[in-house]
Formats: sequence, structure tokens, C-alpha cells
Amino acid sequence: DIINRVPFIPDVIITYWTKFAFNQKIIFELSEYYDAPVLTLPVDMASFTGGCHFSGSCDKYKNSCGSCHILNSTRDNDLSRRTLLFKKKYIDKTDLTMLVCSSVISSQLSSSSLTKDIDQVPMLYTVDETIFHPKGKAKARSHFKIPNNKKVIFFGAANLNHPRKGMIYLIEALNILSSYSKESYSNKDIVLLIAGNKLEIQDIPFDYVSLGYLEHEHELASAYRACDVFACPSIEDAGPLMINQSIMSGRPVVAFNMGDDPDLVLNGKTGYVADIKDSRDFSMGLHKILSMSESEWKVSSFKCRELGLSRFSRRVNRIRLTEILSNLVKRKNKNL
Repeated sequence: DIINRVPFIPDVIITYWTKFAFNQKIIFELSEYYDAPVLTLPVDMASFTGGCHFSGSCDKYKNSCGSCHILNSTRDNDLSRRTLLFKKKYIDKTDLTMLVCSSVISSQLSSSSLTKDIDQVPMLYTVDETIFHPKGKAKARSHFKIPNNKKVIFFGAANLNHPRKGMIYLIEALNILSSYSKESYSNKDIVLLIAGNKLEIQDIPFDYVSLGYLEHEHELASAYRACDVFACPSIEDAGPLMINQSIMSGRPVVAFNMGDDPDLVLNGKTGYVADIKDSRDFSMGLHKILSMSESEWKVSSFKCRELGLSRFSRRVNRIRLTEILSNLVKRKNKNL
């Protein structure tokens, strides 16, 4: 049915998000039918585990899964192992390359029993530089009814209550931040800008504006432009993409040491990387950025934008992806 729907013969097959019937067996069969290599972009760990999108502290995907605690299973040959072995059967026969968008995913791929021998090519998540840009801070604040003299901390997620998003650590960090003795700003100067579903934020001495779930990229881009710093307390993530978006918007980031952070958040330049789950260290990062002079902040903003344009803009990644695809086709033709 898939073949009947494709009115051309592909040179490369690109997979991004696969589920249900579109599995590794189907991908292999399409690759074999068209004699086309496969380029896969793993947006989480699902493509190289026995089913987990994020494995947490479990490293059984490095061997063969089984006795899966998520399934409450004590059997070695449970669904997680059968799924992993099913994937391995077809991955081993597929001309497969992984398009890797963060150093963490790269490390996990190299550790997985499914993909440790698979070729990897790096390319950070693309952000449209014409939508996410630094200009228009005052206009963005006016849109959200936030005074220009405030210090704005922006944070958000599609599901703010998911444990992976680390909101418990951010709330702790904000409470610690409120107890600091500050010379350059006071608690009443700080406003939180929140995107995503409702989050209980009791007993925090800061005003806040809740935006709810933002449907459109332009609204999200305005939220970045309205802030002074983007807070990303995620403790397990494949990106997150919001770090890239903030950097492209010229806004420094405070984040834990995971995901994209080591690649993009550079201490003292484009933000602050805190020790994982260390709320006090995270609050220190926020304090450092909020304490910047206007000229210091503008330098950091410029470095963020410069980094985004050079590493993952549409223009840069179009060139990078063209190069990757061309190399796959050349390799295929060489092997004919």
C-alpha cells in the first residue's frame, strides 16, 4: 500500500517518528524494495530500546532488555525483550544511518545493543531564524502586558507536570532565588512567564503570567523575546528543542547538564549549566543572568544569536542535510 502511494523511486528513505504498523520490519522491506539507504532521526530513545521513549536510570537497553520494571515484569523474555530482538533482526539487515541531534542521544545510541555499530551523522534540531529572532523585546512585553522594567524568567513545556521536565527543581530554585540578597534587582522586579498546561506554583514571591498551551510558533517566539532568561529544568530529554529556540532568539539559557545543554549552553557566554537536579546551582545560574548589566546581557544575547545562526539555522541545516543525503546516495551508487 505504501509503495502504491509513492509516485517516484526514492534514493533515500528518511524516518522521523514511527509507530503502530510502520515498524522496523516495514522500513527494512521498503529499503530493500527500493535499494535505498535509511536515514533515521531519533527524537527520543524509542528506536533503540525495547520500547522506552526515555529509560530513566534503567540501562537494560544496552544488552537485551527483559524483566522490564515499567511493565511490572519479572520475566526475561517479556515484551520489552521480544520488541528489542524484533527490531534488532531488521536493523542488522538495513542500510541504516542515524541523524543525531544531541550529544546525549549520540552517547545512548553508541551504548545500545541495537545501534552501537550504526553510523551516526550529527545535525542539531533546526530552528527557523526568521520566526525566532531577538528583535522586538518591548513589543513582545506589551503583548503579554509585562512592564519593560521587569526581569522576566520564561519556562514552559507541553506537559509541565511530567517528572522529566523537572519543575519540582525549578520551583525549589525559584524559592532559593527569592531568598538571595540582591543589589541589582528585588523580588518584586521578577515576573515568571509560563507556557504549557497549568502548574501549581504556590508560595513563590514572584508575579507570573500563564500563557497556557501555545498553538502557534509566532506566539512562542514572542514569549522568548519577552524574557531575559529561559529556564530549562528538564532532567531527561533528547533536546529539548526549546533550548535551541531560546538560543536562536538571543536569550541566554539556564539548564541542567543534560540533552543539548553541553553543546549549546556555554557558561558565561550563552547561559549557565547547573549540576543535574541541583536546585541551588540552578538558582545561582538564574541569579547570574538577572544580575547582568544591560551591556553584559546584550553581549550574551548576541552570542546566543550568533551561535544559533552558525549551528542550526534553516540555511545551515539545509546545507548540512543536503551534504548528508548526497553522501548516502554516493555510497549507495558506489556499492552497486
